[in-house]
Parts: sequence; C-alpha cells; structure tokens
Amino acid sequence: MEAIECLKNKKLTSMLIDLGVYSQVEIDSRYEVLLENYCKTIHLEAQTAHKMANNQIYPAAISYLHKLSQTVNNLNSIEVKCSYLLEDVKELSELLAKMKFLINNLRFDIDYAHQINNVYEKAKVLRDKVIPSMNKLREVVDIVETKVDSNYWPMPTYVDLLFGVK
Repeated sequence: MEAIECLKNKKLTSMLIDLGVYSQVEIDSRYEVLLENYCKTIHLEAQTAHKMANNQIYPAAISYLHKLSQTVNNLNSIEVKCSYLLEDVKELSELLAKMKFLINNLRFDIDYAHQINNVYEKAKVLRDKVIPSMNKLREVVDIVETKVDSNYWPMPTYVDLLFGVK
C-alpha cells in the first residue's frame, strides 16, 4: 500500500506528467485502481484464511482433542498413569481457545473493513488490522498443526508440501 501512495506525491509524479508518460487524470485513475485491487486481494485472502481456520482446521483439531481426551479417560479408568497425555490435552485445548478467539477477531476485522466505503481508509484498515489479525491466527494455526495427528489434519502439512512425504 505504501508504494501505491507514491502516486499521490506530486514531487514523484511530476516527472511522469512533464514527460507526457501519464496525465494527472491517468495517475489518479491508476491510484484508485491499484488501491481497489489491493483491497480486494487482502479481503479475499482474509476471507479464505477465516474460512479455512473456522471450517476446516478448528473442527479437525477439536476432533483430535476429543480423541486424546477419550484416550486419557480410558487410561484413567484402568488406572494407567497418563499425565503426559493430559498435558497434551491441556496444551491443545489452550491453543484451540486462543485460535477460536483469533478466528472471531479476524471475522470482526474483516466485517469492519468491509463497511468502509472510502477506498484509502479501507486499505489502511486492511493493512493495520486485518493483515495483523491473519498473521496472529496463522502463528497459532502453525503451532496447532504440530500438535494434531496428520490423519486429522484437513490439508497437506508443511512437510507434505516441502518434501512430498506421505
């Protein structure tokens, strides 16, 4: 977005106008089109991140947490010590609580940005609110991925993507 703002700097665009490369109207039009494209791209990325996290990753991780919890209960019922598994359940549960909070936060930020009509103001909100929300969610999801059995994970893991290992 910062690069697009150069088109509003008369000192930087005067050379293009003086040489007849662009008129002021063309520069203004290019500015609007680039900002619109930026907004649409970030909005699409945010919607996709939200949908993947909320509809695929979170439910898969909950299923795995349920399986771990059942295992802990079964082992406890036959008096087998499994504090190590209980720690895994607690850790994953805390991560999923944080993940759910961040999913909801991303949804709020997307909806807030979507209500803004001024393209420049919308681009600023996307840059300053939505992208950081996506990044925070991504950090937690990356950790969750390392805690969930790959049989439960709904998409290829980083290892699968990097090395084609199955």
